[in-house]
This record gives sequence, structure tokens and C-alpha cells, in this order.
Amino acid sequence: MIEKSSPVCCIVCEQPRHEGISILDEFICDDCERSIVRTPVEDKKYSFFVTQLSRIWLNLQGSTPGT
Repeated sequence: MIEKSSPVCCIVCEQPRHEGISILDEFICDDCERSIVRTPVEDKKYSFFVTQLSRIWLNLQGSTPGT
């Protein structure tokens, strides 16, 4: 877990947060991390998480979603 001195925008909820994890230079807040881990595949939120997390890979490739 990382605690930031100033808020960082979570790639999932897009809200500024202080605590969370970094994956490939992208920040995921503690609340979203917990929700992702506990969400079953059948849940409607699952596809939202997949979409948001795919932004990590798109950003790594220098692309933006929808382009």
C-alpha cells in the first residue's frame, strides 16, 4: 500500500485519494482495490472494472480509450 502526501486520481473511480496501490505507474485507491477483489464475475460492476483497468494497458501503450 502506498500513502501519498497529496491526493492522486484513482484510475478506477477517478477521484483524488491518498491511499492505494500503483500498477505500472497508475494509481488504484484502497476502496476500488477492495471492490475489484471482491466483485464476482457475474456482478454488473465487473465489466466496469475491466474497462477501467484496461486503461492501464492503453496508457502504457501510449493510447487513450476509444482511439
